Amino acid sequence: MRQHSDKEYADLLSNVRVGKLTDKQFGLLTERLLTPGRRASVSTICHKYNSLVADGHFPLILLPRTNLCDEINTAMLAQLGTQAHANSNRHSRHSCYQSDDEEGPPGVPEK
Repeated sequence: MRQHSDKEYADLLSNVRVGKLTDKQFGLLTERLLTPGRRASVSTICHKYNSLVADGHFPLILLPRTNLCDEINTAMLAQLGTQAHANSNRHSRHSCYQSDDEEGPPGVPEK
């Protein structure tokens, strides 16, 4: 993980988590906004992410709400070309996704 070898990046992530960015950290993040002043479309976010991955980068997408994360995850899964099913985990508020051609973990019932 990058944060082990990059103290500045680790500090930025830590400060984002607690909502206390320095002016410099805020500047670093705003330089990387896809559409300053407005919400980027799901398509724009996915395209930029895929472009960065193709260039050998490992991008991180920061989103303010879980529902926005769900939209991006759904769009990225759709690009894989397989049907995805949500398997609710009774021990967590999160869901895990699996495609039709994968087996789930032991003890997770199939739909």
